[in-house]
Order: sequence, then C-alpha cells, then structure tokens
Amino acid sequence: MPPETTMTPIRLYLLGAGGVGREVLRQLGELRGTTPRPFRLCGLANSRHMRLAEDGIPFGVSATALDSAPTLDLAKYRDFVADSPGARVIIDTTASDAVAETLCALREHGVIIVAANKHPFAGRQDVFDRLTTPQSDGRPGCYFETTAGAGLPVVQTVISMTNCGDVIHRIEGLFSGTLTFVLDQVRQGVGLKDALRRAFELGYTEPDPREDLSGMDVGRKLLILARAARARLEPEDVSIVSLLDPSLADVALSAFWERASIMDEPMAEAAESAHGEGGSLAYLARFEGRSAQVSLQAVSAAHPAAGVQGTDNVFAITSERYPSPLVIRGAGAGREVTAQGVVSDILLAGSRLL
Repeated sequence: MPPETTMTPIRLYLLGAGGVGREVLRQLGELRGTTPRPFRLCGLANSRHMRLAEDGIPFGVSATALDSAPTLDLAKYRDFVADSPGARVIIDTTASDAVAETLCALREHGVIIVAANKHPFAGRQDVFDRLTTPQSDGRPGCYFETTAGAGLPVVQTVISMTNCGDVIHRIEGLFSGTLTFVLDQVRQGVGLKDALRRAFELGYTEPDPREDLSGMDVGRKLLILARAARARLEPEDVSIVSLLDPSLADVALSAFWERASIMDEPMAEAAESAHGEGGSLAYLARFEGRSAQVSLQAVSAAHPAAGVQGTDNVFAITSERYPSPLVIRGAGAGREVTAQGVVSDILLAGSRLL
C-alpha cells in the first residue's frame, strides 16, 4: 500500500449528518490508514447547518458538531463541491427529495454520488437517468446500493445480472423490516395496534408509524429495483395498497394511537384466513413485466416470504438463468448495517478512482 503522502486524498462531502451519516463517518474513521487511497472529509451538512473546509474535518464528529455552524445554503454547498479539485464523492444519507437537482448538477461536474436516500432514485425516470448514467470512461458515477436493502447486496446483484445478459422476469419479497415484524406478531395472535406499538418502542418504525403502514417506502424500493433491472417506470406506475385505515390518515398522532385498534379485527381475520389455507400474510412487493405492486397477500408455505420472522427483508429474483429464484435475506434496516453499506459503496468508488 502506497504511503498516504504520495496520493491525493479523495474529498468526501456528506449531506445528512444524522444517525446513519454519523455512523458512516465513525466507520470511515476506523478505516483510516488502511485504504489504498486516503479520504478527506471536506463538507458536512444537516437540514439546518453546514460546514465546509478544504483542509478537512475530523471524522469523529458529534451530534452537536454543526449547531454553531453557518446556516445551510444548498447552492453554496453545491458550488463548493463542484469547484473543488481532484476526485470528489458526495454522500447523501438524507431522506429528502429536495436534493435531487443538487445531485444531478454535481454529477455533471464529475462528482461521484454515494446515496442511501431513496427519494431522488424513486422520483421521475429522467432524474434517475441523470444520476446513474456512467461516466465518459464507462465507470459508474453513482452508487446507490443502500436505497433498497440497507446493507444487503440487492441493487448491485440486479445490475450485475442484467449487465451479464440475464433477463429478470420477477423481483418480489418483503422490503420492510418494520412490517415483517408487525405481521409476524399478528401471526402469533397479537393485535395490530399492539404489534405496531411494540415495533415503535423498539425503534423499528418511523416517528409516525403511518409512514410504514402507507407502503410508500416499500413502493420506492420496488421502483428502484425495477429500474436497476432496466425497466422504465414512473412513480405512478407502482400500485400501492396501504395497510392504514383511511379514517386514521389525517388525525393527530395521539388520536391515531387511541383509535388504531380499529385495524385489529380486519387484520386478524386476514391472518386467520391465510393460515387456514396453509399460508401466511405478507406485505408483498412484486415487479413483473411492467407491473409493480405492493399489497397485503396470503402466500403459500413454499413462498420465500412465508413465515419470515423478526425484521428480516427478503428479495427473491427470478430470471432466465435463475428460474428458481435467487433469494437474498437478512437485516434490511438499522443504522449500523445501512452505514456499512454506504461505506462499502464509498470504498468501491474509491477503488475505481485509483
């Protein structure tokens, strides 16, 4: 390994200095001195503040590191990154759709993108194309593995299969660890409200659990994987059947918790019906042809999504060369595994910049 002093560091710029973002920096800090080419953190931002420093920012930043920093100016942040010399990587660990145009503009300036943020990749097809178009030398300009399966190697598997000439016929499975947990609890006889409360207390849900019940997050993951398989779909092409009772959609969060038990009986009946047919309930995402659907379904005992416990995700990929599906299963959520997936993408991008 060449000494760090003989190689110009790759400049890193982080958008989203929350839990996942700080864990990314922590893991990168542990790797210092072990990578073929060094990294230097030159930009850091959360939703309110930003810090820019060409001479570098310590990787071990705290949750309050930006509290006294200048107010976030996304245009200034973008211009700073675009005008910086050498190899640059911008890391997006936000959950915002407001950064899409910034990322597209930076791609046009040769900046490599590493993203865990689903929103830009599950927006309009033309934005996805702008983000993921290879560089002029054919090398990837964008790495977005963690947008669909956290630390699971799903996106790159789909891309690699299609690049090798395989034809993907179907992608289906359980794309929400939160809903896998909740339905596993329901299968054991727990009411939906109590199951959701347990998931909330364990930190598995969004702050407002209706975000999980809506299925929108699952729909975004499905759209990203369909596009990775070279389908051209818009967000409205994805059919999503929500688990949320419509009467609870617009009430205050406190009222939602008070009234959430109205969903218990219908869900219990659906679970009992599925069990009576020898199967189980699954909040299943499925892409096939030009059809992309997310809905509650009863699956047979032989289905890869049947009987999954805990917070696991399951991705079953059926193709010309895999008529029996290739199944990827494991933790599909969590700060540490998501950050590890982001770091893996950063290292992969760095290795291709040598």
